[in-house]
Amino acid sequence: IDWHETDSKVWICPGCDRPDNGQEAMIACDLCDDWYHWDCVGITEEPLENVNWYCPKCHSAGGAIKRANNKFSQKR
Repeated sequence: IDWHETDSKVWICPGCDRPDNGQEAMIACDLCDDWYHWDCVGITEEPLENVNWYCPKCHSAGGAIKRANNKFSQKR
């Protein structure tokens, strides 16, 4: 996340290191909250609202499970 002078958040896509410009569709990982451009993660149509989406980092071998456990333990 980058901050502008107006204190507004600007999401930086980890897939391409480009900021959210408001023109390209982006999706947030349901575990780490990183935002990706659809093109950077191969999404071509709008995902269903009730389906979780995990970024490549969290989806990789065991990454999703570890992050989910960390998120759960932080809420206690």
